This record gives sequence, structure tokens and C-alpha cells, in this order.
Amino acid sequence: MMLWTLLIPLAIADIPPPQNPSTAPLHHELIIQGLDAHPEHVLLITPQTGNGMISTSRVLSHDTPQVFMAKGDASSSQIWQPVAQWMSRDDYDQWRLDVTQIIEEQRKACDERGEGCPHISRFEPTYSPPKTGIVCTLDLPELDRETKIDATDGPKRWPGPQVKQHVFSLTDVSEETCVFSPVSAENTANPLNNAETKWATLAPATGVSGLLIGTLLLRSRRFRAPSDPSSQAPSDPSSQ
Repeated sequence: MMLWTLLIPLAIADIPPPQNPSTAPLHHELIIQGLDAHPEHVLLITPQTGNGMISTSRVLSHDTPQVFMAKGDASSSQIWQPVAQWMSRDDYDQWRLDVTQIIEEQRKACDERGEGCPHISRFEPTYSPPKTGIVCTLDLPELDRETKIDATDGPKRWPGPQVKQHVFSLTDVSEETCVFSPVSAENTANPLNNAETKWATLAPATGVSGLLIGTLLLRSRRFRAPSDPSSQAPSDPSSQ
């Protein structure tokens, strides 16, 4: 019982209640229609930066027409101001191979000599985007970090992060230009979030076994989006 008394506050602290139950973090997904007609090409999405160097990327293709871009809560690997680049799959594969080697060298320098980062746990690579391909027209509106929700039932009914899907269609492509036109942008509920279960899980649990079961359930229900860029290794060389 003493162990339960000491550890239960730690488990509860792992899921702090929202500061403002009338809003929820808003995550963003990009969906491209029309890529199935171009299996030999990919659409590379990189962040717009001032110095020309990047630390993350996404790639869409005929077999991966949907990617995760940004999370409304604190997270790395965000793309809030995307630059779209149309390129051949062969050119992309070569660029990704080169970038993977650069990242490994930077990670080794950080881990072994402390170069480029204060600690390996805070390592963030930097590399150049491809010099081949065509910069495309893909105009996304300003991406909001949160959205209003119906909080009439109070915090226990808080739905967790929401996902906004931005759907574009490839309307024009040639050797000199490519244009992606907006089709729709809709908020969708995150099916992995169930705040009511999350808040109530520990209520019936007793003893150390209850703590372990409750903690596992809580972690399986952490506020996360359906797809996370960190789990999409082929999309981002920095995740290797």
C-alpha cells in the first residue's frame, strides 16, 4: 500500500489536465491526390528556413499520398511553412542516401566529441535540401496550433488533440512547373484519443498490479496523432 501511495501521483502527473478545456491542440496532415499517375516522381516537403538548411522533411508518392506535418503541442520535426519540391524518385533516393550519411557523421561528432550540440539527447541534424527538382505551387493557409472544442461536459470529456487534413490535388505538372490546388481542409477527431477513459483508468485500480495496468493503459492513450512523422522513417532521413 505504501508503494501504491508513493507511485500513484507520478502516474497521474503523466497526464496533466488541459489548461484551457475549451481548446485542443491542432495537428496537421497533408494529403495529395493525383500522385498515382506519377509513380516515378515524389513530392518532397521541407520547412521554409532563413539560412537554407533544414533538419526535417516529408515525402509523398503514389504509395504514400498522406503525411503528418505539424503538431500543435510541443514537438520536434515540425513543418509549419512548407516548401514543395517535385523530383524524380531516383534523384530523391540519391539525396536521401547522401543526407543519411551526413546525419550519421553529425551524430557521431555530437556523441563522441560534443560538436554541434550540447548533448546527444538534444541532437538535431542540419543539411541542405535537394538542388534538383521543381519548386511547386502549394499554398497552405497559416497553420493554427489549436482549435476550439465543445467543453460543455467539462475536462473529463476533453477529446484530446484534433487533426486537420489539408487535401490538395495535382492539377498541372511539366518539366518546368507543378501546381497543387486545394480541395478541402477539415478537422477530424483523433480516433486514438479517449479522454474519458484516460481520466478514469486509475479509479478502480488497486494495489501494485492495478498501478501497472493503469500506467500501461494511460501510456497507450497518450495525446498523439494517428500518424507521427517520427514513425515514418522513409519520409525523414533525420529519423534514421
